[in-house]
Amino acid sequence: MNKELLKSRIGEILECIARLREDILSRPREQVVVSRLHRSSMERYVHVAIEAMLDACRHIVSAKKLRIPETYQGPRHAAEGQRHTTR
Repeated sequence: MNKELLKSRIGEILECIARLREDILSRPREQVVVSRLHRSSMERYVHVAIEAMLDACRHIVSAKKLRIPETYQGPRHAAEGQRHTTR
C-alpha cells in the first residue's frame, strides 16, 4: 500500500476542510446563501474532499485486493459475513 498517496489524499481532505471553515463557514449563513461565489466555493471544497476520500478508498481496495461491492448492501453483508467468521 502506498502510504504517501494516502497521506497526500488525507492532506487534501484536511486542506479542503480548513479552507471551507476559513472561507465559508466563518461567514454569516445569510451571506453564504445569497452569494453564488460562496455557494460555488463551498460546493467545490466538498467535491474535492469527497474525490480525495474516494481515491483513498479505491487505493485501499486495490492494494488489499478487495472486491468492489455490486450494491449498496454489499459492504454491510461483507462486514456481517466477516463478523460471523471471526467469532
